[in-house]
Amino acid sequence: MKLILSLLLTVCAMLGILDAGYITYSETIGQLPPCQPPFACREVLESPWSHIGPIPIAAFGLLFYSTMFVLGTLSFMDVRTVAVKGIKINLVGVQALLGLSGFFFSLWLVFVMGVILQAWCLYCLLSAINCFVIFILTTSIFVHEHRQTRREGPEESYALHF
Repeated sequence: MKLILSLLLTVCAMLGILDAGYITYSETIGQLPPCQPPFACREVLESPWSHIGPIPIAAFGLLFYSTMFVLGTLSFMDVRTVAVKGIKINLVGVQALLGLSGFFFSLWLVFVMGVILQAWCLYCLLSAINCFVIFILTTSIFVHEHRQTRREGPEESYALHF
């Protein structure tokens, strides 16, 4: 079960990389992605809400999805912890926390589009749906891992050491 969930997480992260990467690239070259009514991508992507300082929010999305891709791949390979200078980091916990954070940030951005801007961007909505699916997947992996650990007892898991 965890194998399938991890694979789905990796696929969703790749789709997010494509979506956020396309918006980031379009912004970088100064050309907005095509958008048909009823969507108003131009209004959303050119609004002051579309940047944090000089950095487009899509670039942060690209970073988020790239991180989830790496974590999903490590989860698929059953790597549960990473040790950095003697400190063990639980990757499943980090993955769940990032999934939760991405979901709530997406909810905030959907609120901004719907209530403040009163304009919808197709690419942004697809990303929000993707973040919701990633949240469900990371939570499911976390619960599955927690139940498996309780059933089998604490064991030495596969780990990467740096």
